[in-house]
Amino acid sequence: MPSAAERAGFNMISAVTPLGVLHFDVFTGRFDATIFVEFLKKLMHDAPGPVFLILDNHSVHKARLVRDYVASLRGRLKLFFLPPYAPELNPDEWVWKNVKHDQVGRAAVTRQSEF
Repeated sequence: MPSAAERAGFNMISAVTPLGVLHFDVFTGRFDATIFVEFLKKLMHDAPGPVFLILDNHSVHKARLVRDYVASLRGRLKLFFLPPYAPELNPDEWVWKNVKHDQVGRAAVTRQSEF
């Protein structure tokens, strides 16, 4: 029987605004700093002002490539980190719950992006 990763074939990255707007993208392969920076670039592309992004403590979020990209924006993007093991503080966890356990995970999903 194939593993979950072999069956899925893609991964999703997302961010939720304070108004509940979901920004997402899908990708194949492993989540790394390059994937995350590409997502940040898309997130920042149409942002009219500064963006404040609250993140969990995944090592990719703190990678040198990410820090360098954030620094290149000269204050337009600020990263804030949740305490370790605090999924209840992360609204994006509701996205994952819906995708993995509710209706979305049981339906056919096609490759599309909010960007």
